[in-house]
Amino acid sequence: SMKEIEEAVSFEIGVRGALGKLFYEVAFFNTDFENLLVLESLGSSISNTYNVGDANTRGIEGFIATDLGENFGIGIPVSLTATFTDSEFDDLGPAGGDADDFYTGAEVGNSFAYIPDTQLNFRIGLEFDNKSTYLNYFYQDDVFTTAGNTESLDSYGVLDWSGFLELKEGVTAFAKVTNLTDNDYAHSNLPRGYRPGAPRIWSLGMEFDF
Repeated sequence: SMKEIEEAVSFEIGVRGALGKLFYEVAFFNTDFENLLVLESLGSSISNTYNVGDANTRGIEGFIATDLGENFGIGIPVSLTATFTDSEFDDLGPAGGDADDFYTGAEVGNSFAYIPDTQLNFRIGLEFDNKSTYLNYFYQDDVFTTAGNTESLDSYGVLDWSGFLELKEGVTAFAKVTNLTDNDYAHSNLPRGYRPGAPRIWSLGMEFDF
């Protein structure tokens, strides 16, 4: 019932270290919810607060990084982050699968909406004495948009570029282009319709370090 108190128990455990020139981190995370309360919100199209039930999210995140430029006299930093997440409804509350929002059709064993199974982030750069440039690629697996797991948004990838020029100590000019390939994608279906991802955006600026 709504009188039940939401409780959550979370833990994360991991290791980090280096194998020669390769730095790594690996972490396991887990959160158990009891009486997960969904709050009324226009942003998520939820009209009434109610108890979804019990649920769990768990996963593994790994990070590796190294510098490939040692033999070239420049910095070539490379890194990869991978996150794998599993979410599941363990038990349904009174309103469980009857909701008229993105918890509609929830069933025990179904996945949460908007939690991707896989996320990847790859970054590579070139670093010189007073200038540097980087490419960053983010990938997200497709996601369900309802707890009934009947509707979904496609996977997508976004490539960003950035460059930095140190004009003098403490003064840096930068340029950035997000969504370099101007990829069309939808990142949400809330509230009340598809929300496209940002188009290609250019930006120029200065950084002052006092």
